[in-house]
Amino acid sequence: TMNFIVENAKLHESFGFSCQPCLFDLEKEAPIMSDPAAYGIRRIMRPSSEDLSLGFFYEVQGGMTPDQAETLYQHVYERISEVVCELPFNYSMADGLLYIARAKEEAVQAPQPIGL
Repeated sequence: TMNFIVENAKLHESFGFSCQPCLFDLEKEAPIMSDPAAYGIRRIMRPSSEDLSLGFFYEVQGGMTPDQAETLYQHVYERISEVVCELPFNYSMADGLLYIARAKEEAVQAPQPIGL
C-alpha cells in the first residue's frame, strides 16, 4: 500500500485525496474479539485508567512486537507524508465534495486560451 501511494503520481494531485496511516487498534465488538486466538492474540487487557475505553491492549503469539510495529508505522507515515498532504483526512465527506465542486467551478471560470 505504501509503495502504491508513494509511486502513484496521479494520487498526489487528486483533489481531496489523503492518506493517514494508522496502527491496528483492537476495539470492543470487533470481529476479532469473537475468536482472538485464531488471529494470534494470546492476551487482551482493558486499560485500567479508562473505564469507558473502546480499545484494548493485547499481546500476540508471534509477529511484530509493539516497538517493531511503531517503528514500521513511523517509516510508512514519513514516506507517505513526503508525497501526500495528510490534511484532508479530518474533513467530512461533505467537506470533501464541496472542496471538489469548488475546484471544478474555479477551473471552469478560468480564462481559456483563444484558438484552441
